[in-house]
Amino acid sequence: MTTTESASARHLIERAARGHYRTVYTPSALDAAAQLLADLHATGARHGIAPGDWAGEHGGDQRLAEAVLLAQVTAYRNASLADLPDPYALLSEAAARAGLAVLDRAGEDDTERPPPRVPPARAFVRLARLPRTPHWGWDGTAPLVVSLERFDSLTSPAWKWELFPDLGEPSTQMVQVVAPPPSPAVADEVFAVAQRVLTGALPLYR
Repeated sequence: MTTTESASARHLIERAARGHYRTVYTPSALDAAAQLLADLHATGARHGIAPGDWAGEHGGDQRLAEAVLLAQVTAYRNASLADLPDPYALLSEAAARAGLAVLDRAGEDDTERPPPRVPPARAFVRLARLPRTPHWGWDGTAPLVVSLERFDSLTSPAWKWELFPDLGEPSTQMVQVVAPPPSPAVADEVFAVAQRVLTGALPLYR
């Protein structure tokens, strides 16, 4: 596989990802999807199908890249993971590495605390606003929440990341971050996304 072919696959994946509402992909998630797409292109080439042929007659068909992204998301969601012994520590340490201040009301969600000896199914941190943070909430001062939780409480093996302002009530103003299974490196990528949200570089959907 050439550098040009890899770059082309990455471009197609990024283009497809931009069309996903309320969803942001970490660099490692995009890398994994781009590698899969490049491998599919290589397989097609062995059968006489050029990479450009996947895009249809007019070159605008994104269905293969969309399918690759969907497969990548599904694989992450179905991943069989060990329990995280301390997801809050994963979040708070990543925030510290990113230079983002964590406010006092942060930690495990007391309203969803699991039974004794069962690892927590949700953790979150509230990040202090930065000078360029957009106005959120009725007074414009809501902080940003970074949440890590099971897809279906304790019954699902995988975790999901979400970013949303702490408005004190349910809101559609949020973004889901697609990432590989949680680890310090993945948490760093997620908090890089959070930093973009806090600086206004990445707007939250309404």
